Amino acid sequence: MTNNNRDGIRTASLIIIGLFALFVVRLWQLQVLQGKEYRKISTENMLRIIKIPAPRGIIYDRNGIPLVKNSPYFYASLMPERLENVDIHSLAEILGINSNDLHAKINKKRLNPFEPIKLKEGLTFAEIAAVEARRSDFPGLIIDIDMSREYLYGDIGAHLIGYLGKVNPSQSKKPEFRDVPPDAFIGQWGAELLFDRSLRGTFGERIIEIDALGREIRPLQDKPPVKGEDLKLSIDIALQKAAEELYAGRAGALVALKPDTGEVLGFISRPSFDPNRFVRGISYEQWIELN
Repeated sequence: MTNNNRDGIRTASLIIIGLFALFVVRLWQLQVLQGKEYRKISTENMLRIIKIPAPRGIIYDRNGIPLVKNSPYFYASLMPERLENVDIHSLAEILGINSNDLHAKINKKRLNPFEPIKLKEGLTFAEIAAVEARRSDFPGLIIDIDMSREYLYGDIGAHLIGYLGKVNPSQSKKPEFRDVPPDAFIGQWGAELLFDRSLRGTFGERIIEIDALGREIRPLQDKPPVKGEDLKLSIDIALQKAAEELYAGRAGALVALKPDTGEVLGFISRPSFDPNRFVRGISYEQWIELN
C-alpha cells in the first residue's frame, strides 16, 4: 500500500472518529444539559379535554311561543395535575366556598388527570374579576362558560314542561346516558325528561394544550357539538296561564283537551313548583320546603 493510500485511510478514519465524537457530545448535551429543560416543558404544559354541551332545544307552545330559553353561566374548574401548586384555602376564600367542602370535592374527582374538576358554578362577574386578578396564584384554574336553562313562565305549566337536573348515579349506568359527562344536566321531569335525548343534542369535544396557568397554548382537536332539536307542545300557554290563575291558592288537577283530536291544551296540578329552582340543583332544605 502506498503512502498516499495510507494517508487517505488515516484522514478518513480521523473524520469518522471526529463525527462520532461530535455525535456523542451532542447526545450528552441533549440528554444531560437540555434534558432538564425539556422535562420542565413537558410537565408545565398539559392537555385539557373539554366536553362541550350542545345548545339544548327550545320548547314552544302550540302557537310557537317559547316556554324556555338558554342563558350563559360561568363556572370555575381546576386541573388535577396542578393541585400541588394551589393554595386550597386561598382558593376557597376567593370563590366563597368552605375549604373543607372544596377539599372533599377535589379528592372525590381527581382520578382523571386530564379532566378538569368543577369547583363552583354560577360565578358572578365580581367573582370572575377576583379570580382573574390573582390568576398567577392559582395555576391550573380555569373559568369556563356553559348554558343554563330558564323557564319563562315559572310555575305555570311546570308539571308539563319539567326541569333539568344533574345525571344521578343510576342514570349514568344506562346506555342512553353513556355519552353524558358526570356533571351534565339532563331532563328529570315532564317534557324535559320525556324528550331529553332529542332536546339534548350531541356533546362536542375539544382537546387543547395549556400552560401552567391554565391558559390555552394551541388547540389539538375540535369536534363541535350538535344542537338539540326544538320541541312544540300541544298546550296553549295563554289558556294554561288563565286556568292556573283560576286555581290560585287551591289544590287539585285539571286537564283541557281539544275534542276533535284529543290534544292536551292545558294541564294543571296544584300545588305546583318553580322549575327555575332546580336548574343548578337545590339544597336539602329547599327540597323539604317543596314537599
